[in-house]
Amino acid sequence: VAKQLNNLALLCQNQGKYQEVEQYYERALHIYQSKLGPDDANVAKTKNNLASCYLKQGKYRQAEALYKEILTRAHEKEFGSVEGDGRPRWSGVEDSVSTQEGLKRSSSFNKLRDSIRRSSEKLVRKLKGVGMEEMTPRNAGMKRANSLNVLNVGTRENQDGSQSSHLTDSRGLSSSTQSLTRRGSLGGTR
Repeated sequence: VAKQLNNLALLCQNQGKYQEVEQYYERALHIYQSKLGPDDANVAKTKNNLASCYLKQGKYRQAEALYKEILTRAHEKEFGSVEGDGRPRWSGVEDSVSTQEGLKRSSSFNKLRDSIRRSSEKLVRKLKGVGMEEMTPRNAGMKRANSLNVLNVGTRENQDGSQSSHLTDSRGLSSSTQSLTRRGSLGGTR
């Protein structure tokens, strides 16, 4: 029954019916935990699926708490207790708030924030072309020369030795080089 509830939850998730998805996963989770125990792999998979459902709905705190619960359970099963000196960083959701507050007050956070701000300002100036030493007329001319080179102006020799001039051949097709009087004669008026 729990497996079918999981399948039904996946189907509803593909349709964007997240309220139903939550209900199906929660029911499947209850069945797996009561029949197979809290350490069964199906319990962890269902919790992971439920956390993903929370994530897709923007319920980040619930998703984070469930992911940490899964990770803590797996860590305890594999390595033992998560308490003490070897305590993993993710354990204890309540610690994240105090850690963030401490980080905001630290000078390294302020330095990092200032560095990011300066980098952002440089990027904006570069994109706008303001105050950049690289944008001198000499370099601008080189950029134009390089772009013309990329456009393949003139002729190039193919591998078989024949000449090709794709850009110059296409010039005859350009409307700017065609006679306007000839175009007028096509419409029946001159």
